[in-house]
Amino acid sequence: MALDGVRLAADWLLGAEGEGCRIAMNGLNGGSPGIAACSLGGARSALDRSLVHLVDREAFGGRLGSVRRIM
Repeated sequence: MALDGVRLAADWLLGAEGEGCRIAMNGLNGGSPGIAACSLGGARSALDRSLVHLVDREAFGGRLGSVRRIM
């Protein structure tokens, strides 16, 4: 996002002029662990559900979970 030509009162600035991107990026860094935790939780859930599916699903004359190459 570019805000060229925007005028602000000096007391509205968060930090020094030209430092806005650095300040914004530092704010985003705090959310990274939470995003990573959610992603890891989603991946774990997908793995758990796929393993249940492999155990329960019948195909090729038997349960998919019994095919050693799949497990």
